[in-house]
Amino acid sequence: MALGMCEFRNGHLTEADAALSAAMKAGKQNPHIRLTSAFYRSMNLFRQGKQDEARQLATEAASKMTKISPLPSVQKNHFWHDDLIMWMAYKEAEQLLKLQSSLPSSGQRIGK
Repeated sequence: MALGMCEFRNGHLTEADAALSAAMKAGKQNPHIRLTSAFYRSMNLFRQGKQDEARQLATEAASKMTKISPLPSVQKNHFWHDDLIMWMAYKEAEQLLKLQSSLPSSGQRIGK
């Protein structure tokens, strides 16, 4: 996942896609890896001109994310770092892809 994130940030889109796809497959048992990789891969696909595929991937990942991790609360100073990384990747993808989101804005909590 980290390699894919770095390749994406450096504009190496083909390499990023390969690394992020591999991370999604390898991280099937770890939703933080799988979903964070999906958000970065969606942004990568978007930059490659594959807007529809990018939005579909990001939307699917967002719907799964809310089931495993509540949005970190601004009012609380404790949260799991993997949750924060995943939510930051979601927010970046949401802005880049201009997703129509029904998810709460930052600072609101969902779930228990």
